[in-house]
Amino acid sequence: MLISISIGLFLLLSSMSIKFYFWGKSHDKKIQYEGIGFCSGLTLLLVALKLTGNIDWSWLWVLSPIWGCASLLVLMLAVLFLAVYLKDKKDQRHKKEEK
Repeated sequence: MLISISIGLFLLLSSMSIKFYFWGKSHDKKIQYEGIGFCSGLTLLLVALKLTGNIDWSWLWVLSPIWGCASLLVLMLAVLFLAVYLKDKKDQRHKKEEK
């Protein structure tokens, strides 16, 4: 179960970076594509080490870079939505005071 969820997150994060790359190309935005990201590269390295028997970690720790990056992404989105929500509330209060 953990492995299939982690593979899904890995594919989601990888596909998102590819979509951002092509979006930038189609909108004439300068987005520098650096190839494989840190989380993906570290995950691939740890999976290779686990499969070759060089490390004896549980799969939870081997796949932790994916979970960490996904958690960081969710945290950043939550902060962004909170900032937009608070700004909207402030604008609504300001409009009420003007009336």
